[in-house]
Amino acid sequence: MCNIPIQPKLLLIRHGQTALNTKGRVHSQQDSTGLDETGRWQASRLVEVCRRYGVRSVLASPEQRALETAQIVAEALDLPVEVSEGLRERNWGQWSGEP
Repeated sequence: MCNIPIQPKLLLIRHGQTALNTKGRVHSQQDSTGLDETGRWQASRLVEVCRRYGVRSVLASPEQRALETAQIVAEALDLPVEVSEGLRERNWGQWSGEP
């Protein structure tokens, strides 16, 4: 058995809770929904996890909820947030905003 700690190369984190999440609704590319109070608390809790894993860079999709989550973490770690269009929410078409 090996006791060498594993250091991940990539840590994927979903955004914190939003009002749409609590209503069980699907986000869309166009919505500007930000984090709610619980979501901001969740993002602040991520800071210690990211420190433990030695996070050195933060990428986020351009959606407000993802940017807010990333900014909370990045600010605490004194890192910039790089926005990536490739991480943008998929287009759910007529299901956008629906339960």
